[in-house]
Amino acid sequence: MSDDIGGALAVALREPEPDRAEEIRRYVRMTETGLLFLKNGKMPIELYGELCGFIGVASDAMRWGVGDALNYGERCYGEDYAQYMDLLHCSYWTLQARRRVAAAIPHAERKPNMWTAFQITAHLEPGVRKPLIEAYEAGMVTTDDLRDEVNALKSGPDCELLPPCPACGGKLSSRRCRDCGLDFSAAVWWLNRLLKEQNEDE
Repeated sequence: MSDDIGGALAVALREPEPDRAEEIRRYVRMTETGLLFLKNGKMPIELYGELCGFIGVASDAMRWGVGDALNYGERCYGEDYAQYMDLLHCSYWTLQARRRVAAAIPHAERKPNMWTAFQITAHLEPGVRKPLIEAYEAGMVTTDDLRDEVNALKSGPDCELLPPCPACGGKLSSRRCRDCGLDFSAAVWWLNRLLKEQNEDE
């Protein structure tokens, strides 16, 4: 069973060098319950790096795969989510999100390791989504920037994004300041300190 799963993983990942996959298999087997490291000595670091890369690609691909399978099942069989929760080992909300993103993004537009960016922008028109995805792929915007941009588009031209960070003047996202790291907990303590200082001055 282990070898079959490892072989299926290799095919799914379209490994360019079968010899490298065989080398990796000397040290580890993919099983239904995780990785089984064999007692064949320490795996060379470059092979370990490739293994981690393969797992990352497979994990990303499986999100798309779950969504595609759900869309196919809905189109061909009219199935509901209940049985897929057991078959695909995902919660209802995860299944719904993956189905939505896979339905919205044509296969030709998908890019590896960018699931989050597509999930954030899936509801946008292709012409609006494309430059945002390109900017994200080029590293010009972060995930938080992407969320801010999409929120601004959702709210219309009069939308006001968050003001500068009150502690350092940096750019605030919905989660934290990108410059000083001020988040909700830190902001509460920062306000507490300011009020204390103000009360001492009075």
